Amino acid sequence: MGLGVVREASRRTYRQVVDRLVARGAQGVILGCTEIELLLGPDDVDVPTFPTTALHVAAAVRSALDAGAGSVPHTIDR
Repeated sequence: MGLGVVREASRRTYRQVVDRLVARGAQGVILGCTEIELLLGPDDVDVPTFPTTALHVAAAVRSALDAGAGSVPHTIDR
């Protein structure tokens, strides 16, 4: 994989890594890099996946929306 090109060989290698981790007892996989999220998804492996980029974006949106609910706009006194 490089420059937006996802190679099936790369995907296969990552699946093999996940299979080995599951064989050793892993019950889920953290997809801790944006490139890994391009290679693997929930349909590619038999355990839950946790795509950190998507999780961080969702948390940021929730935080932004919660901060806006009922808050008083900041003003600058001059």
